[in-house]
Amino acid sequence: MLSLTPHTAYFRWISAAAITALLLCLYPARINSNACEPNPQRFQGYTFLEPEMGRRFLNSGSLLLDFPGMYQRYKNQELKQVEDNVNEWRERICRKATLDDVNYLVYKASESELEDLSAAMSSERIPLNYLGPSISENSFARYLFRTGCKEIVDYLVYAKRCEPYAVQPTGWEKPALAKTLMLRLIADGRERFLGIESHYVRLRYAYQMIRLAHYAKEYQQVIDLYNYLMPKIDNDPSIVEYWIWGHYAGALLALGKNVEAAYLYSKVFDKCPSKRESAYLSFHIQTDEEWDQCLLLCKSDHERATLYALRAQAQDSRLVEEMQKIYAYEPKNEFLEVLLVREIVQLEKDLLGLEFNDHAANNRRYSGRPRAIAGQQVIDLQKFVRKIIQEKEIAHPGLWKVAEGYLELLGGNYYFAERSFKAATSLVEDDTLKHQLDVMSLALRIASIPYPDTALRSTLKAENAADDVRRDKLYLANRHFPDFLNDKMAHLYAEAGRPGMAFISRYPLKMLKYNPELAILDDLLQVCRQKDRSRWEKWLVEKPDGTTFEKELIDIRATLLLADGQPEAALETLKGMDRAEWDDYGVLNPFAERLSDCVRCPLPDTLVLYSKGELIETLLDMEYKAKATTEPNEGAALFFKLGVAYYNMSYYGYAWKAADLFRSSASAQRYKRGSRDFVFSNPAFPMGNRENLDVSMALYYFEKSRLLAKDAELAAKATFWAAKCEQKMHFVNNAAGVIPTRQYFGLLRRYYSKTEFHAKAIRECKYFLTYSSK
Repeated sequence: MLSLTPHTAYFRWISAAAITALLLCLYPARINSNACEPNPQRFQGYTFLEPEMGRRFLNSGSLLLDFPGMYQRYKNQELKQVEDNVNEWRERICRKATLDDVNYLVYKASESELEDLSAAMSSERIPLNYLGPSISENSFARYLFRTGCKEIVDYLVYAKRCEPYAVQPTGWEKPALAKTLMLRLIADGRERFLGIESHYVRLRYAYQMIRLAHYAKEYQQVIDLYNYLMPKIDNDPSIVEYWIWGHYAGALLALGKNVEAAYLYSKVFDKCPSKRESAYLSFHIQTDEEWDQCLLLCKSDHERATLYALRAQAQDSRLVEEMQKIYAYEPKNEFLEVLLVREIVQLEKDLLGLEFNDHAANNRRYSGRPRAIAGQQVIDLQKFVRKIIQEKEIAHPGLWKVAEGYLELLGGNYYFAERSFKAATSLVEDDTLKHQLDVMSLALRIASIPYPDTALRSTLKAENAADDVRRDKLYLANRHFPDFLNDKMAHLYAEAGRPGMAFISRYPLKMLKYNPELAILDDLLQVCRQKDRSRWEKWLVEKPDGTTFEKELIDIRATLLLADGQPEAALETLKGMDRAEWDDYGVLNPFAERLSDCVRCPLPDTLVLYSKGELIETLLDMEYKAKATTEPNEGAALFFKLGVAYYNMSYYGYAWKAADLFRSSASAQRYKRGSRDFVFSNPAFPMGNRENLDVSMALYYFEKSRLLAKDAELAAKATFWAAKCEQKMHFVNNAAGVIPTRQYFGLLRRYYSKTEFHAKAIRECKYFLTYSSK
């Protein structure tokens, strides 16, 4: 067995991981078990590397991206190849032709249109105007016709005949026949080749023939064609040469000549942006011995530096060591800057806002962030950056100084980051880099907002700093600034024991309705009621008219207390707003009696509607009277009405809005039986969605009504409604498979079988009918 040195892992990864990455991109994304929820299994964080910076490195393509984005970039390189090809045709043949017209003639014109153009050029009797407008009005076609460039048109006809076997899948319906036709096209090309006067057109014929041989898997023929055709071409440098190198390298790789192929791919990678990704994916070195041989093939330090740039792409590469090698060979190599920016992108994911990113747990679980190497990597990269800044051999010292400051920011060294950014100001002349420096400086201001450090845990200094940032003209220029600032402030407030301000810094008020907490509500109410608020507090809790959302908080708090069985506390809370405003937060009537649950059934128009405050007053008054009366049936009737109200205000009733602010019909299906956890996770709701599934209060009142009632019909009704509660509580409290006791159905059948209500229950309730049939 071959014994591999540490670097061997890099070589194998470059080929294997690239293929794996493409397969992963083609494989359907994992879907959460709750199909209606978004998939959380992706990194969520911040970035302050501006798009313009990425465009500076556009020719380096996917090297700035993670592998999940590579497939899309790989498709985009085809568009880049088309763009480069059209531009080169225009530059070499006719600069007056429009790019759209060149694109049409090269890529979109049909074979028959091109043949008609060729025929017109061969005949004096066929004017160009006889052809269709797509040709006759095409500026590129008109130029070729006018100057008699028939060689080019005939080449385009030949290329169009080759196209189905190289681009479109239709040519591969019958592989054996397709291969035969491809070989005939190669033979036809060879016959034409030596008769072509233009060496540029010869080069394009050579490309078509070599490409066909490659796709036909005639790898030795690729080599033979390359050796025969290329010495007979004398043209200015062209992107077509790099395309040919790619196919030639592919043939070498197929024939087992890994080293020669890898060397050629490295040249394509270096010279041809439109083929950079495919060259990277095809680079295939297996051992240190092959690496050393590949280095020996290099004819310059630039080529050696390019090889190290390729190897640095491995996820487990010793990046700083590879950058040191590149720097030693060629200090001004462009890939040094590419690798620098690429690694900053990775370190941003590892370290930026790590202590306060509210998605940090998911990032650790699903994205492996931060990487185990991140802490050491940022230190090592800082040392390297400082070294080459001092030596002044690099092409763009301003970029490296900005990078030094940002690495210090990512490492938590805010004092040194500020110093580096100030020093970079005098070095940066490029407008794009100036803007980048300004953005990173604003990110530093947010990251360095101070945490409370006094016994009173005052947040005023931080609040003023946050408000200053919010007013900065750059704040809205990058979509990550609001999240970064809000998450930072939320963490600061949490550290200061301010749960309400922590919540409202990160989320809108409506998010609190899904799972309200008293501590959050009380903290926010305190801010709304205080006379002097900081600028940041005003921005968070005040409406445009200067009022606060205090009344909304009161409604949420009262709703929560009512759901928790504290009507007195809920009523006292509602007294924090004017009684006349109670109706603004909804009116309802929970006293309608329905044997079957119906959450959305309309109420009779004759029912009196209550505001939440009026309803609570009514409930308290009914309970007082029920306990005070000396007439058993009167008390039983009141307790029964209380039970109906509390049942209807639960998750299962139509008046659920009295004790809840959001209800999801999916919750009942998602509930894990026996868990007694009424908070349901949902990526759309930061604290989940709490449902009011507890009907124990309603059961309490129905049981009191049953025991107190002297009227059999009333007792039967109370027993049946208690059975409804029993059924819901069984679902909530017991695991799947546990047989329900049906205690109240038993009581109803045993003691009230002669009542009219018993007969009605048999008719209208399938559960009771099934039970009674046993």
